[in-house]
Amino acid sequence: MKHIFNIAALVFAASLFSGCGAMANIHKKTPGKNPAAPAEAVISSATLPQQINGEWVILSAGRYTVPMADEMPYLTLEVPTNRFYASNGCNIINGSFSLDSLSSTIKFDNVLSTMRMCPEVEYQDAVTSVFISEKPVLVHYSRLGHESYLTFYNSAHETIMLAQRHNMDFLNGQWEIITVGGRNLSGELPNVFFDIPELKIHGNSGCNFFNGQIFINPEQSNALDISGLASTRRACPDMETESAVLLALEQTASAISDGSNKVILLDSNGNELLVLRRPTE
Repeated sequence: MKHIFNIAALVFAASLFSGCGAMANIHKKTPGKNPAAPAEAVISSATLPQQINGEWVILSAGRYTVPMADEMPYLTLEVPTNRFYASNGCNIINGSFSLDSLSSTIKFDNVLSTMRMCPEVEYQDAVTSVFISEKPVLVHYSRLGHESYLTFYNSAHETIMLAQRHNMDFLNGQWEIITVGGRNLSGELPNVFFDIPELKIHGNSGCNFFNGQIFINPEQSNALDISGLASTRRACPDMETESAVLLALEQTASAISDGSNKVILLDSNGNELLVLRRPTE
């Protein structure tokens, strides 16, 4: 499945691997070098705890660039509990961490891991080395366009891991569909609900109800893929609009916000498919 793991998925995955070997303390390894991090916007360290909290996809570690795949290595930082959950592409890792906002350093402790053997995952040790560093590592939050990045550095200020997350939270929640293919709609409007944390979608296309899955590609700005749409099959007065709404959702490749209460869904060529707005009370 295409997704970024949430915490429940981490716990589930750990339980799957428990038969492959108990959680074990990890031995120390030396990180390598990796490509330079992207250009960064200047962000205040005062808000670092809020900025790093949440789920991240790992894009590179050491000298390795992680290839895009359905199941990417990831890092989830729970700032309120000082716990972290991660995957190095093979094993599930968890433990605690302490963050020093003044020095912008993070120290991972009490690190445990499953013990699977995955020789084909060449970057796994480079990812793991960040979590088992004997010293705090530098961490920097930056934002480039619509994407957020976490860059981890060693004491020589070499990048040892780069993580990214999408900024599609603006899409979360209920929307009315007011335009389909440039045609304005009136009367009882179709609606759609985006559940970004769970990567799910459901709604009403004007008469029938539908649901499906969402995939957000962290490597592409505002990328949005809607798949697995299933719909009820009632006979409706306006089947043309019904079909147009469902087809537009299937063709969606990106979503952009106008900064207020409207969102535009676009196809892969940048053509407008749907215009959404927040419902009024």
